[in-house]
Amino acid sequence: MGIPDAVWGERVAAALVVNEGANLDIDSLRGWAKGRLARYEIPQGALLMEELPKNAMGKVSQSPLEALMEGKNV
Repeated sequence: MGIPDAVWGERVAAALVVNEGANLDIDSLRGWAKGRLARYEIPQGALLMEELPKNAMGKVSQSPLEALMEGKNV
């Protein structure tokens, strides 16, 4: 998802729900993405969460997620 950036306007960040016992950090995520995504699509930051915020219909709610990312300075 895009989050505000002073230089580029927006930068890519990812919100991730990781399986229990799994070990993941931003460097390993970026390494995995390098061979699969265009350079500008690779996340510059990541927020690990227990679960994604969802609305009443069970869809991921982007507004609270953006607020969480901005608050954590991802």
